[in-house]
Amino acid sequence: MAPDVPTYESRDPSRTALYQVIAEHLETFLASLAADPEAKGLPAYVQREFYDYLQCGILAHGFLRMGCDTCKKEVLLAFSCKRRGFCPSCAGRRMAQTAAHLVECVIPWVPTRQWVVSVPIPLRYWMSSSRDLTAQVHTIIRTTIAQYYVSQAVKRGVERQHMQPGSVSFIQRFGSSINLNLHFHVVFLEGVFLDRTDQGLKPRFVKGEPPSDADVADVVQKISRRVIRKLRRLGYLETGMDVPVATGYDPLLDTEPELARTMAASVKQRIAFGERAGEKVRRIGSGFGYEGEQPERKGPRCASVNGFSLHANTAIPAHRRDQISWSACFAIQPEARCRLSGLRRMPTGSSFTVSTGRGLTAPPVSNCHRWSSWRNFRRLCPCRVPTLCATRGV
Repeated sequence: MAPDVPTYESRDPSRTALYQVIAEHLETFLASLAADPEAKGLPAYVQREFYDYLQCGILAHGFLRMGCDTCKKEVLLAFSCKRRGFCPSCAGRRMAQTAAHLVECVIPWVPTRQWVVSVPIPLRYWMSSSRDLTAQVHTIIRTTIAQYYVSQAVKRGVERQHMQPGSVSFIQRFGSSINLNLHFHVVFLEGVFLDRTDQGLKPRFVKGEPPSDADVADVVQKISRRVIRKLRRLGYLETGMDVPVATGYDPLLDTEPELARTMAASVKQRIAFGERAGEKVRRIGSGFGYEGEQPERKGPRCASVNGFSLHANTAIPAHRRDQISWSACFAIQPEARCRLSGLRRMPTGSSFTVSTGRGLTAPPVSNCHRWSSWRNFRRLCPCRVPTLCATRGV
């Protein structure tokens, strides 16, 4: 018996729980903000994200008519919103395309390791509205891990100026319960490339040893010290104190108080609006531990200190390109994998719409993917490197 021929079935987002919640409560919520004289309303990019999502995949808002010249069959393909906030369809397409690009054009056939870095709760809130702060924290994380691989190669006798590590970073904006939780997934090559072009030779990859528990603890402690020092310089933390204490500096609260309130509620997994607004809301607090705190091991190649957590137990062999693709899909766009279980864990009604949409929607021109050192890789290995600049946002 011949197998059934697969047929195209158009999706219907209006049947999903996410669409129904937003469609039911969005206008009511916007009207309540407009009626409140103290509220400044939602930022334009957040409103645009909501309205475009409600039109994504709906034939009434535009479609493409495709027909076959042979069988005369026609199919209607609805337009998509192409947003990156919380649309599962558009996020899933972007996830698959970027993962395929990484596997086929970017990451060479060498071992890789994924480093997952979580930060203290106050820092998640501060980074969620500041592209500059996010970029500076990411730079500290990336360079600290890169220094670990460089130091490994130096111990083997490789000259420091001739080696080059490489990584791709993905910035996730929420956690498993769809709460605001900005953290980093960084895919590093498990070693460094040795530049031998001055000798007329091709570059050689120097494989590094897997990090030990002590190595991971040392890396996360360096990250915490450097980030805390940076926050003190920027005015987020008090200076001259052993215990990191927040100064109360909050630019978002001065310019967008409503947005600041909802983000603060989301990062603490509390309700921001509605009849239960204000229940069990606590101050974010310092959350940075104390000076001299030693890293605590949480598991294999996993440690935490001063509110920072580092997990580096996911290693991928060079020949397992399928695992690289899966790892990239996991890190690129987690919103494409949101399940109904995540919705059930959130408060019902407009609280879900507010706390999720405002926290998950990245500000315009905010890089969610960052490439490091690929410009030098293009010179070293032009057959495996995309035509990208050293840092690019997607």
